[in-house]
Amino acid sequence: TSDEYENSSNSLWRLHLPTLTWELLFPEGIPPFPCDKAACWVFKNRFYVFGGFGPSRELHTMSGVKVNFVRDSVFPSGWIDQLVYYDIENNKWVWPETRGPKPSPRAAHTADITGDKV
Repeated sequence: TSDEYENSSNSLWRLHLPTLTWELLFPEGIPPFPCDKAACWVFKNRFYVFGGFGPSRELHTMSGVKVNFVRDSVFPSGWIDQLVYYDIENNKWVWPETRGPKPSPRAAHTADITGDKV
């Protein structure tokens, strides 16, 4: 399922490079919250999405997913600390359980892979 809300999106698209043809994917599982400005990376056939800036309304409609949200003082949106990955081989969104303290909600940031760490 994909959702568009207040200019934020959680649609997943694939570009076939030899033909430059776009395809909208419909993975199983709970997708990331509609947002923009998330950091993304690929590691071991998984496409990770962390953080983002999106509408707070969406956070109340997805049961079973716990994220922290910091609301913007001007807009009805805010920063999210979501971590979700797309399992490329199985066409499925997965919300992994993490351990230890995690970064605060953020957006418009970058990520870098060094070895097996981001």
